[in-house]
Amino acid sequence: TIFTSSTINGDDGTNISDEDVDAFLRALRHKETTLKNEWDNAKRKHQTDEDDLQSEISELQAQKSAVENDRRRTEMTKNEAMRELSMVSGQMSSSLTRVRKSDVDEAKRHAAQLAATRDELNNNPRREDIAKEIRVQEEKLKSISATVEQDTKIRDQLRLQSEQQNEIVMLEGQVTQEFEVLEEKIKDNSFLLSSHGEAHVRVTKEDPVSPLDILSNNVRRKHLDAEDEVSRSNTDLSRIQIQLSEKKALITSHMQRLQNLQYRANQLNREGGGVQKIGSIIRAIIRQDDNPSPQLIHANAKPQDVLAYLTDQINECNAMDDKPEQVKRIIKRLKKMVKTSAACPCCTREFQNEQELDVFFNRMNELGDEDVSELMTSQKSQQIAPMLQKYETWRKSVSEHMNEHLEYTRLLADTTEVEQLIEKDGNSEVKDLEAELQSAQSKVNEKKEVASELQQLLTAVNGIQDVAKRMWEK
Repeated sequence: TIFTSSTINGDDGTNISDEDVDAFLRALRHKETTLKNEWDNAKRKHQTDEDDLQSEISELQAQKSAVENDRRRTEMTKNEAMRELSMVSGQMSSSLTRVRKSDVDEAKRHAAQLAATRDELNNNPRREDIAKEIRVQEEKLKSISATVEQDTKIRDQLRLQSEQQNEIVMLEGQVTQEFEVLEEKIKDNSFLLSSHGEAHVRVTKEDPVSPLDILSNNVRRKHLDAEDEVSRSNTDLSRIQIQLSEKKALITSHMQRLQNLQYRANQLNREGGGVQKIGSIIRAIIRQDDNPSPQLIHANAKPQDVLAYLTDQINECNAMDDKPEQVKRIIKRLKKMVKTSAACPCCTREFQNEQELDVFFNRMNELGDEDVSELMTSQKSQQIAPMLQKYETWRKSVSEHMNEHLEYTRLLADTTEVEQLIEKDGNSEVKDLEAELQSAQSKVNEKKEVASELQQLLTAVNGIQDVAKRMWEK
């Protein structure tokens, strides 16, 4: 594995390890999860507060309607009392006019006439009969008064019932109108209700609240479930985005490392560099030697194998290139050994006679003579010397540039490995993640659309509930 312990070295000099990247991604995921949980809690609290506010608003509106009705009745009572006060004030002002003397005299004459009439009536013999008739008439008046009082009570009761009936008729008209509004609102939202499996709701004038309470609870539950689905879909989307980002970051890191490896390899494989020099030496060896060892010397031979081959060739050349002084010294030693042991120093066979001994010494003398010795021919020395110099020059060049060639070989192996990683982690997995990301994004959009529709439907149902509660209160 390349990115477990090594660092990624960019051109700008920054060093980012895989452990730092993993830690940063883990911190991002933890922070994202924390923020999502806080957002969900805040959203649920906001929904609860909104429902409480809606309930309080409905109660306050009902109280406001009751207060307005009381205020209107109080205003009517006040106006009626003001009219009575105006009438009383008018009567008092008319009764307090100035009294004239002629009016006083007329009143006196009228009083005298009334006194005379009184005396005449008191002296009338029918006085007792009249008193009886008066009592009879008083009894009749009492009876009539009782009847009138009873009729007045009946009239008041009828008036009260008439007012109540009028109020009932008025309320029935309002209930009818609001019921029509209620049905119209349900009809306007029939598509959303049908889309979310709530088309079965039926509202009647006798009980408009209970079905709508059930509908509101169902829609609220479905809305909360849809919000949870959106949250889970967003979590899956974020996970895929993080995986895709990590994969792209890994591929980018591989590409950057590949570029660095290729750049360094190109530097080592520059024209006239050590890598090309060793390659030229290998090709020259293959061309020059008729049958070099195929296990050691080939187009992709290792520098250490080439160096060992050149060393062997140099040793062979040195063994073949014997100098005259060395040959003469060896021949003198052989002659001395024969004089001591009277036997051949090569095969250890004893000489039978003096003639064999003379033949041996003559042959040794020929080999020690530079003019006739096969061991000291100048032509052979002239052939070996250039080859020996060439082999030594090649060995020196290979020794000097062996590290560069080894580094170049290692860079080629690393480049192949990184290319395989890019091929493995590249197109197929990235395309799969991108397709999965697109699918997750589509799913999130669908879930958000459903949640938005349910939020719209919940708002409409709350409004319908308010209308139904006003109907039920009336």
